[in-house]
Amino acid sequence: MKNVTIKDIAREAGVSVATVSRVVNNNDTVALDLRQRVLHAIEKNGYYPNLVARGLKKDSTQTIAILIADSSSSEYFSHIIKSIENVICMDNYTLFVCNSLNEKDTELNYLNLLAEKQVDGIIVNVSGFNNEFIAKLSNNIPMVLLHRRISLPNFKGDFIDADFGGSCYELTMNLIENGHRKIGLISGPLFLSSAYDRYVNFKRAMKSIDVEVSSEYKYFYEGPFTTESGYAACERFLTMEDPPTALLIMHCDTTIGALRYFRSHQIRVPEDISFASPCNISLSDLLYVQPNYAMPDTWALGKRAGEMIMDRIKCNNEMINREVCYIPTVIYGNSVKNIHL
Repeated sequence: MKNVTIKDIAREAGVSVATVSRVVNNNDTVALDLRQRVLHAIEKNGYYPNLVARGLKKDSTQTIAILIADSSSSEYFSHIIKSIENVICMDNYTLFVCNSLNEKDTELNYLNLLAEKQVDGIIVNVSGFNNEFIAKLSNNIPMVLLHRRISLPNFKGDFIDADFGGSCYELTMNLIENGHRKIGLISGPLFLSSAYDRYVNFKRAMKSIDVEVSSEYKYFYEGPFTTESGYAACERFLTMEDPPTALLIMHCDTTIGALRYFRSHQIRVPEDISFASPCNISLSDLLYVQPNYAMPDTWALGKRAGEMIMDRIKCNNEMINREVCYIPTVIYGNSVKNIHL
């Protein structure tokens, strides 16, 4: 089928190409009867303007992308996405949503595609595998990093996060205050800034009771942010001769994996094991066990991310790098037992 062009629409409506262009761009100088003829021709022929071609003339495609690596919490990211859309729509921008599923090649393919489509800006929750490429790309495309930092000197862009590290410290101290000393850590990959920050704050809390945490720590498990990893970590810890009495589980997916292990092995929470997590679990209000967890203001995160990417677009990326960090609210449920009692 032949691609319909702006010239075809002009010929069909009996107007000039310039008139069609003005109608497409919502220019109110076009007479009503001409506008209706053009719109009728557009609908009849299924014409869609070539956004990239328009972008070459206007130096903009009016599009922004968000590239998510962390696929776990659709509820969490859907709130952020809605908030971003609420900001950018004020400037008539459209948001593309992409998910790399923490896979290197998928993320790289998306980045190349978005660059080819000439998006005006990208909000990135990085996988950690293509940081050098992203840093290089950031010098040509305005970028905002979400939750995961790129610590490279040539990265140009902003960083927005929630202080889950601080929440890890608070949740670990709560476990300690409830008498727990043998506390297992189910960590994500430490090459990710988000996982490393949580690990450092867990270490800081444990040091308050003179427990040194390292990769050799008896109750340390490092793995991907997956349910399988959470299940495997619990299998390792809870089959030890001297198992931990409590767990700090770094991610919502690994927490779900841990809960599956508890259920399949008839392990009661908090009677047999206590746990806390810095990340909220989707639909956790439906669980009989209400976890101790941290929850940031996702609407505020999305709103600020949207504002930051628009700032960069409007100044042609000519501004200093900025960082914003929100403090999550720690919610205390019934997943921790006081073993002093």
